Amino acid sequence: MDACGAHQEEHSMIPGRSGPELAAMLMQMENFINVHPELGQSYAQPRNIKFKPDPAVISAEEHPELQPYKNLCVDRLKLVGEGKWKMSDFLSGPLWLPFQEPRFLLHGEDVDFAAGPCFKQESRDENLKLAKLWDTKGLLELAASPFQTGMFSRVFNAHKSAMHDRQIGDRRLPNMMERAIDGPSKYLPPGFLLTNLSVARGSQQIFSSVTDRRDFYHQTAVTYERACSNMLPFKFSEEELAGLQAMQKHKEREETGRKKKKDRALQGDGFGLFSDVTTPSAGDGLHPCFASLFKVIIWALSLLYRVMRIFCSGMGF
Repeated sequence: MDACGAHQEEHSMIPGRSGPELAAMLMQMENFINVHPELGQSYAQPRNIKFKPDPAVISAEEHPELQPYKNLCVDRLKLVGEGKWKMSDFLSGPLWLPFQEPRFLLHGEDVDFAAGPCFKQESRDENLKLAKLWDTKGLLELAASPFQTGMFSRVFNAHKSAMHDRQIGDRRLPNMMERAIDGPSKYLPPGFLLTNLSVARGSQQIFSSVTDRRDFYHQTAVTYERACSNMLPFKFSEEELAGLQAMQKHKEREETGRKKKKDRALQGDGFGLFSDVTTPSAGDGLHPCFASLFKVIIWALSLLYRVMRIFCSGMGF
């Protein structure tokens, strides 16, 4: 299988979601150089010319896949799954505890917020629409504050079809605030290593098998604590969240917490500094939290849950 290279034949598989965008930008660069022949003069120092893409070369309106990632637009999102698959029943060893209670991963050290997403241009109204969409699927939880200051995620769209987009969660800030897990995924090869495999013609073969569930991320059930690590940066009032099933669950959780006597031997000490992270303050509003797994593009978290086996005869694999 060829993903790219010097071969002239057509490929049935485009190399990645950003492949069309990459090809289009290469066409733009080629066109830019053609209309500025002075850039090709070997012995003259060409003047600085600012690159500007030509909309006439290829239209993003006719080919929306050329813009694979877009700002949050809830009307285009298609979510499959209702967070009812108890994946925790199939986890063991070092993976189970962080999946149930991610707060123990927090290292409390300073992080570089400049390396995370910027929320200044995010739409509060779209994030409220997103929370209501999550609620229709049973994928919404509410909390008063993050585990640590600034521990928020950004949600945006990834192109799926002419009518729909996928939901992508940018968890760079929560990931930077958590320690890494030493689990079995460290034995799986990164994707770029797979492109380095080669075989001798006629005597060797490579077989691969990938198993996946349709949008299994959003079918995964998580604990309330795990959902709180997928928190949006905006707070909404009780009036804005009125009528949501997540709001009802939140009130029931509050009522149960007031009635239940806290026995330290049974309840623990709440992880010290992080003991009151989900205790609401009157009138302050609540943050929406995604009660499943974000599909991500920054880190291949799916390697923790996706099974990949590579059988290569004659190569020692």
